[in-house]
Amino acid sequence: AYVQGLRDSGWEGNSRDVRLGFYAQFVVQLSYAAIGIGQWAAGVPLEVRANLEARTQFRYEDLPTLFARKAENIPHYVDEIDDLLGSSGRY
Repeated sequence: AYVQGLRDSGWEGNSRDVRLGFYAQFVVQLSYAAIGIGQWAAGVPLEVRANLEARTQFRYEDLPTLFARKAENIPHYVDEIDDLLGSSGRY
């Protein structure tokens, strides 16, 4: 649906690049979630919590649940990333 919206607006790029962009942002979100979980377990100062909330756009208390949801998708995402990176000499 997202790529179709881009195409409908006149974009003529490679959908593979859009997929790679999605997975790049996924890795960033997953990294922030992992950091948040580690700090959550250790007890974290309020200013660090505020920074994590600002970066992730989620409440600090919600990070463990969000991480668990993301983690469920990791096997599928790894397969997709492998397919994307293996299908071109570009990356």
